[in-house]
Amino acid sequence: MNQEMYHEWAKHYDYENIELRVLKQHNIDFTNKIVLEVGCGTGRFTNRIIPSAREIVAIDPCESAIELCKKHTTGNNVTYIVGTLEDLNIPSNMFDYVVFSWSMYLIENKVLNLQIAHSALKQDGALIVLQASSGEFEEEGNKLYETYSPIREYSSTNSVLEEALHNTFGNVDRDEIKTHFIFSSIDEVVDYALMFVEDSEGKYPSEDVISLFKNTITKYKQDDGTFKLTDIVDLFISWKKT
Repeated sequence: MNQEMYHEWAKHYDYENIELRVLKQHNIDFTNKIVLEVGCGTGRFTNRIIPSAREIVAIDPCESAIELCKKHTTGNNVTYIVGTLEDLNIPSNMFDYVVFSWSMYLIENKVLNLQIAHSALKQDGALIVLQASSGEFEEEGNKLYETYSPIREYSSTNSVLEEALHNTFGNVDRDEIKTHFIFSSIDEVVDYALMFVEDSEGKYPSEDVISLFKNTITKYKQDDGTFKLTDIVDLFISWKKT
C-alpha cells in the first residue's frame, strides 16, 4: 500500500472528533496514561492521544509506516518500534491501555495477540479494539472489488473477536462509533477507494464500474461542495480484572 496516500486518506476521517468522545463515555481517558498501540500505521490514532498520554509505545510490522508515523507525529512521548506483539518482548503489567486501531483484522493469530495484550496490561487496564465495520464509504467502495469483500472480512473478524475477548479477559463491552469521511471532490473519493482495491486485488476495476461508482457518489454531495460519507467502526473494550 502507498503509505503516504494512506496517511492522507486517514486525515479525512472523523473531523467531528467523535472517536475520543465515545471512548470517554466508556471510561477511557488517555490523560497521563501509558499506552501500547498495536498497528499504529502512519499515526492516525497516535496523533489523537499524544497531547494527553504520558507515554506511547507505537508498533507496526511495516517499516515504511513507522517512518511515516515518526514524520507525521509530534511529541517526545512516543517510542516507535518495527515489529508485532508476537516477535517483541513486551513487558508484563506495564500499560494502562493496549489499543488495536484498525489493525485487528490484519492479524492472523488474534487469540495469541489478545493473550499477550492481557499480560502487558496493568491490573484494571483496558484493551481497546477499534475495528472497521461498514458505513457508506465502505459499502460504496465495496462495489469496486471483483472478488474481495472488505466488509465480509471485517464481519468475519468481528464475529470471532467478541468470543475471543470473553475467553481471554472474561468481559467485553461492545459499541459502535459512527463518524464521517469528508472529501473535497468525487475524484478524491475515487482515488482513495481505489487505493484499497489495488492493495487487495492488484488491479483496478473497469472504467464502466468506476463511472457507475462516480454517479453513485454524487448523492453524498453537500451544500458546500464536499462529499460526506458515513463510517461505522465497531468498538470492543475489555478490562483486565485478574
